[in-house]
Amino acid sequence: MGLNPDHKQWVCEEQNRLMEKKKEIPKSTWDVDFSDSEFLEKQTYEIVKNVAEYAIRENIKNIVLLDRSARPMATALREYWKTKNEINTKKGLPKLPEMPHIYFINPQGLKTTDKEFISTNVDKFAKTKQNKNKDKEEDPSLMRTWAQAKEDFLQTYKTLLQDKDAPLLIYDNCIHTSLSIMPVIEMFKEAGFSENNLKVGATFTEYDADVKSDMPSRSQEPVKVQCSPLGLDSVTNKTYTSVLSKVDRDPGIIKKDRNNRKRLQIAIKFWSLEESAKNEKRP
Repeated sequence: MGLNPDHKQWVCEEQNRLMEKKKEIPKSTWDVDFSDSEFLEKQTYEIVKNVAEYAIRENIKNIVLLDRSARPMATALREYWKTKNEINTKKGLPKLPEMPHIYFINPQGLKTTDKEFISTNVDKFAKTKQNKNKDKEEDPSLMRTWAQAKEDFLQTYKTLLQDKDAPLLIYDNCIHTSLSIMPVIEMFKEAGFSENNLKVGATFTEYDADVKSDMPSRSQEPVKVQCSPLGLDSVTNKTYTSVLSKVDRDPGIIKKDRNNRKRLQIAIKFWSLEESAKNEKRP
C-alpha cells in the first residue's frame, strides 16, 4: 500500500504555492518567527488540531477565547476546518461537523472593585510578571463593580446565552495563576451555565494552577512558545470598562496583524496537507 500519486501531487502543488505566499510576508512583522523552524510550525498545527478534535469529540457548540493571546486561535480554527473539508472533499470523505461559534472576551473587564478571586500560586509569578502583550495601561480607578460588569456581560452575549444547555469551551493559551480565567468561568456560571457544560481548555497549564484544563495534553513534547504559540493579536487592547477589548486603529498595527494571520493560515494549511498525504493510501 503506497501513497495515492494524484493526491500526493495535489498536496505538493498546494504546499509549493503556500511557500511562495509565505515569502511575500515581511519577517519583521511576525510575532513568532516560524520561518526557519519546522518543529515550531508543526507544533502550532498540532496545538490547533488538539483544540479542534476536542471540540468535535465533546460536541462543543461555542468557544470563548480570552483576549489577547488566545484570539489568533479563531483564525487557526477557521483555516483548519476549511482545509480539512477541502481535503475530505478531494478524498470523497464526509466533511467535519459544523465548526463551533467563536466569541471573544476581555478578562480585564471582569476585574472589579468588589469581587476578588484568589490564586494559591500568585506569589510564584509576582516578581517575573511582565506586560508581555504590551496592553496600554489603564487607571485602575476605571474598574467597575461586579454588578456593572455582569450587566455588560449579559447585554453583550445575548446570543451565546441562549445556548446555556450546550457544551461551551472557555479557552486560553496558558493558565498560570488562573486569575484571568477564574472570573470568566464564574460569570458564565452566574449567567446560568452548568458546570457540566463548561469546559476549560489551554495549551499549557501550570501543575499547581487552581484551574485545570479539561483538554488532554497535546503530547509529551515541551511547548516551546507556551503563552503565544500562535503569535499575538496586535489590534486589541484590554480594558477595565468593557467585556470586549478595545480595537487599535493604527494602520501599521492593523497591517502587522493581517500578516500574522496570513502566516498562521499558511502554517495550518501546510501541515494539514502534509498529514493528509501521509495518511493517503493507494487501494
